[in-house]
Amino acid sequence: MKQVARSAGIKESTFLSYVDARERIPAADVAVRIAGSLGVSVEYLVTGADTHEAEAEVFYRRYKQYEDILLALDKLSESSYTQAKTSILMMLCGYTFSDCKTRKKSI
Repeated sequence: MKQVARSAGIKESTFLSYVDARERIPAADVAVRIAGSLGVSVEYLVTGADTHEAEAEVFYRRYKQYEDILLALDKLSESSYTQAKTSILMMLCGYTFSDCKTRKKSI
């Protein structure tokens, strides 16, 4: 308790009044400092849940079907990734290989 209070820059008695739920709610900037010293979000301090984790779970479930593609992309070097990304985005936008060759000639 002392260490967290010290790290957040508040008195230990003040910190204890927040922890003991004496109906004292810290100011937003103090809550941010306390959360930072504990390595959690302010939301976690208030609700016990972290939206970022929930959002990550939703993201993972939504894009799980692409896991094999993402893993393959993750293994590429930066330059290979850039080329692959460009090619994939062009394909998704409806470009064909012949479109690219024609466009290259016109540039």
